[in-house]
Amino acid sequence: KAAERMVRKSITSFTTVHPFIT
Repeated sequence: KAAERMVRKSITSFTTVHPFIT
């Protein structure tokens, strides 16, 4: 679903900003 891709993109962006949080 499109929502899944949006969430994945958000997570990827967040991980890029805070990779140590993962």
